[in-house]
Amino acid sequence: MILNYFVDPIFSSMNVFLSQILMVFPKLIVAYIIWVLGKWAINYAVKAIDLLDVKSWKFDDRARDVFKAILVPTAKVILILIILDTLGIGQSIVGAIVSSFTFAIAIALGLAFGKALEPDAKHMVDKFKSHVHK
Repeated sequence: MILNYFVDPIFSSMNVFLSQILMVFPKLIVAYIIWVLGKWAINYAVKAIDLLDVKSWKFDDRARDVFKAILVPTAKVILILIILDTLGIGQSIVGAIVSSFTFAIAIALGLAFGKALEPDAKHMVDKFKSHVHK
């Protein structure tokens, strides 16, 4: 009787754990397949850009390298967002990133305008003090 008191919760917890793993495992396999195919597509696009050499275009190697330097990280971020969305956590991550950028921009603008307008605010406070003390 006392043994059942300790063993039943352990077995039920293990049952829940195994069922959750079995539900997540197919999503992990699909995410891995998307990752492999995405990396292949990114590498294929980079090789295609390297092979692109049209003599009539005024397109030098430096511009091609800059384009690749922008394309590869952007494609990897998009690939990661697709994988996160496949796993079911993409929307909350994007929301957190957007809100953090919004807060960072608001703080930066507040500091910039605060420092830029500091002399004017000091002048107004000094002027107010001079009127009050008369």
